[in-house]
Amino acid sequence: MKSAAVLGAVIVIGFVQGSSVNAASFSCAKASTAQEKLICATPELSKLDDRLAAQFRITLSNVSADGKKGLRTSQQSWLSFVRTVCAVNDRGTETADCLKTVYEQRIAFLAHAVFRNGHYRFIQIDRYLAVKDSEVSSRFFPGYATWHQIFPEMDGNRIRDPLTRQWNAERGFKNKLEADPDPVRSCTDNEDLAEVTFASAHFISVRMRWVQTCGAVTEGRLSGAVFVATPQGPRKLVPEDLFKPETRWFDVVAPAVIESCRSATGENFSQEFADETDAAVRALHSLIMTDDGIEISHTVDNGSLHPPYCSAQFSWHQLRPYLVRYPFDRIYNDRVQ
Repeated sequence: MKSAAVLGAVIVIGFVQGSSVNAASFSCAKASTAQEKLICATPELSKLDDRLAAQFRITLSNVSADGKKGLRTSQQSWLSFVRTVCAVNDRGTETADCLKTVYEQRIAFLAHAVFRNGHYRFIQIDRYLAVKDSEVSSRFFPGYATWHQIFPEMDGNRIRDPLTRQWNAERGFKNKLEADPDPVRSCTDNEDLAEVTFASAHFISVRMRWVQTCGAVTEGRLSGAVFVATPQGPRKLVPEDLFKPETRWFDVVAPAVIESCRSATGENFSQEFADETDAAVRALHSLIMTDDGIEISHTVDNGSLHPPYCSAQFSWHQLRPYLVRYPFDRIYNDRVQ
C-alpha cells in the first residue's frame, strides 16, 4: 500500500485534523475521507501527489523563514479550494479529473513561485475562494463561482528590512477574500493577478491584471504601478523620479497615448477624454517598466461596460534625452544603446 504524499505534505494536511502544513504524508491504510480514498485508489493521482509534495518541499527550501510562513498560508488557501471544488460525488471520474487538473496546475505554479528580479527575491503568494452558486458556473469548476488572487511578496527579514516589511504589508493582501455580496454582480472565474515586470536598486514595477466572467461576457483590465525603493520603505513613483522636468517629456509621451485612446474609442473620443488622458499620463497613473523600456496605459472612462484600454510603449533609447539618469540601475554596460 502506498504511503501517499497525496494531499500529503500538501492536500491531506487540510483533511486530516491536527496535521500541519509541513506534514510528510499519510498512510493509505488510514485513509478516511472520500477524497483520500479516491487518491489512494488512483495511481495517476498518487504519482501526481508525490510530485506535488516534492515540489512543495523544494519551493519551501528556497525561501526565508518568513517566506515559508507566506507559502504555507497560500497552500492552506489552495487546500480549502480543492476540498470544495473537487469534492467527491457519485461521478468519481469527474472528481479524479478535477484533482488531476488542480494538481498539475499547482505543481507548475510552485515550480515558478520563487524568483529573482533585479536586487530582490519574490514569492508568488496566492489565495483562493470557491462558493457554491446555482446561478453562475465556472468554466473550469461547474456549479461554483471562484476567485483567485496573486501578489508577489518580497522575501527577506521583515524585522530588519523596512522595505520588505512595508512592501508586503502595504501592497499585499489586506482584507479577507470574500464573494461579491451583490447578486447582480455575481460572476465566475474572478482573477486578480499582480506580477513584477522590473526591479532594481531604485524601482520596482508591477503589472496588475483583473479578469472576471459574468454570464457569457468576460471583462478584463490592465494597469501598472512603479514604486521607488527607499530605506523607509516603498513609495509611489512621481514623474520627477524618472524624467527631467525641463525636458517636457510629456509632449512626447502623452500624444502617443492619446492617439491610442482615440483609435480605441473611435468617434466618441471627445476633447474631454483627451484632456483626461493627458492628465493621467502626466501623473503617471499607470506605468510599467521592463528591461526594454516603459509602457504607459490609460482606461477611458466613457461609461460603457467595456471601457477602451489604450497604451503606448517607449524604449529606454527613445526616452534617453528625458531621463534623470541613463543608463540606470539594471540597464548597465551598454545593454541599451
